[in-house]
Amino acid sequence: MITMIIDSLTIKNFRSFDSYSTKFNPQLNIIVAPNGAGKSNLLEAIGLIGTGSSVRTSKSREAILWGEHVARVEVLLETATKLAVSITASKKHFFVGGSETNFRDFMPHVSVVYFQPHDLRLVSGGPHNRRLFLDRTLSTINSTYLLVRGEYLKLLTQRNALLKSGRYDEMLFTVIEDPLVERAIDMIIARNNLVSRMNTALLPQEIVLEYLPSPQAMRELLQESAGKGEENLRTTLREYLREKFRELREKEATLGFSLIGPQRDDVKVLIIDPLAPDGLKDILTFGSRGQQRVAVIRLLFTTADIIEQSRGERPILLLDDVFSELDARNRELILHTITKQQTFITAPDESEISMLDFSDASRISIG
Repeated sequence: MITMIIDSLTIKNFRSFDSYSTKFNPQLNIIVAPNGAGKSNLLEAIGLIGTGSSVRTSKSREAILWGEHVARVEVLLETATKLAVSITASKKHFFVGGSETNFRDFMPHVSVVYFQPHDLRLVSGGPHNRRLFLDRTLSTINSTYLLVRGEYLKLLTQRNALLKSGRYDEMLFTVIEDPLVERAIDMIIARNNLVSRMNTALLPQEIVLEYLPSPQAMRELLQESAGKGEENLRTTLREYLREKFRELREKEATLGFSLIGPQRDDVKVLIIDPLAPDGLKDILTFGSRGQQRVAVIRLLFTTADIIEQSRGERPILLLDDVFSELDARNRELILHTITKQQTFITAPDESEISMLDFSDASRISIG
């Protein structure tokens, strides 16, 4: 098994760090510090290298140390490749080996799977959180998906602008909608395939994902076209979406935005329950907080497996305060998984990590 390994990290003016550098263990790295000491900021910096964006804010300004104008995070990989992200209030700059590059070419170098306490929103929050989860996973295993999603959002913006303009130009709508439909189909098929792959791995863990494309009538089309080939599926979805976009134009013009498409997809997270009418229950409605936390952890660990299968190398695992609220059985799941790749674990005190074997671990100081 090939694993990605970060050898060292240097931070400048990022979050609470003015200047910080450290070396890492190729296996297990443990950061124990009180809440507010900066341990989550350290994991966020590593996550920035793996995702190209902050998992905690969409506003670059918030990631820059107060009073400064530029933040920088730099890592040296075990392969001797140097990666860096420089952040200003308006833009991020990406560097490989000291040379600036674009986001798409930067992304394949490191992948991470990141658990943080507010990841419970993956099951308890709105659809945006689940779409983001799918899109980040797909972008990690296939950088082309980034382009597809970017093109779709650009075309969607153009269509929404036309709806708001009050002009009904059939030719212009068609010019926008034809490629919009093609990119939508790309995203729908990619998301549906990912959910299917995840379900194969999750079923033994008594978790089932249900992909809910927008509009939801497409769910039946996906099911009916299963096994008939992708071209057949694309033809079916193309005919349906083109007609649906035409049908909704008048209504959407009064609202100023599009009512259907991948930007409105969702994923339902279900747990197997023999006592439920159909053998499944929605974890958002019926699951306890502990069940929701375990479901998120299992989803993320399954994601790590899929990334490894797709890329041929194991992603780095970032676990922020992961052990709280877990019983012994699920703590054992984590202990089994952290040995598979380079792992970073934070905890607020020693009691949270008393079960860990420190023989192959390093303590990372942030003081």
